[in-house]
Amino acid sequence: MSSAVSGRSATAINAHHSLTVQPDLGYESRRKARGAGRQIAGWPNGEVVRLGDLRSRTSSREDMQTMKKLILLGMAVVAVAAFAMPAAASALEMRDSSGKVALGSEITGVSHNTFTTNTALGTLYCETVEVTGEITVNGPSSITEVGTAAETSECEASGEPQLITAPTLEHLVATGNDEGLLSLSFISDVGPFECPYGGTLGFTYGTGSGNDTLSFSGEIGSPFEFCEGEEAATFEGTFTLTTTETGEPVFIQ
Repeated sequence: MSSAVSGRSATAINAHHSLTVQPDLGYESRRKARGAGRQIAGWPNGEVVRLGDLRSRTSSREDMQTMKKLILLGMAVVAVAAFAMPAAASALEMRDSSGKVALGSEITGVSHNTFTTNTALGTLYCETVEVTGEITVNGPSSITEVGTAAETSECEASGEPQLITAPTLEHLVATGNDEGLLSLSFISDVGPFECPYGGTLGFTYGTGSGNDTLSFSGEIGSPFEFCEGEEAATFEGTFTLTTTETGEPVFIQ
């Protein structure tokens, strides 16, 4: 009986479970076979997901999170850099009502209030000082005018008529921040002698249409001690700028 029961049990078992003997696979083949056969049911939307697919999706999400962090970090770095850097200065140009003044154009500066103080003859004053220069650089970071002519009229020293000769504008350079430098020279007669004066002065200017005036001041010296007063000579005044050809006002933008 025992033998019969065993036979029936074996037959029942074989009826429900077919056993297939497979040849031994290598480790890598067995690992792939196990991974491919494992499934997870109940994934969102009811789909059945293989473990290999799950790992792939998890890896993709991790990569996306990493990418988002890198993008946010990059945006933060750019924002910090933009905050730390000074605002870029706009292009510096000399203009008239028609637009940017062309290179080679001549610009005239006229002053009716120039004073040179502390000379051997006291304070020098000219009713009119006129200088002309050619634009050689017009932006974007500076403006340069090289002097071509200059003249003075009705000059005096301590209230007495005074001869001023060889007035010269060497150059004028606007460098931004409403500032610049100009170099000039002239000769004043002191008795039988000629006293040359010259120097580089700072000037300031307003920007935009309607601001056609440069205000300058600074020390202006002479190589001869007898030409100077007790203190260093200074030169100051304003120039109103126009185009030499048309007399139209020009300004720095």
